[in-house]
Amino acid sequence: MSDDPYQILGLQPGASMAEINRAYRSLAKRFHPDLNPQDPNRFDEITKARNSLSDPTQRASYEAMSLAGDDDAIAVTPI
Repeated sequence: MSDDPYQILGLQPGASMAEINRAYRSLAKRFHPDLNPQDPNRFDEITKARNSLSDPTQRASYEAMSLAGDDDAIAVTPI
């Protein structure tokens, strides 16, 4: 799976905390280890993604990386 927490949660960069929490709860119910014993690591991955996006510093770095990878984004080079 991807290392991008937005992609893991099925969200676009810039999603609100309410959207992040809603996506997390939905996926956590679906992939909880008690209900999905064949892939217990998926739940950990979903939880890690939500925790990363809950931290403002980590979230800002993920959003900056997603903008840097965007073909429509304008790269600014310091003078």
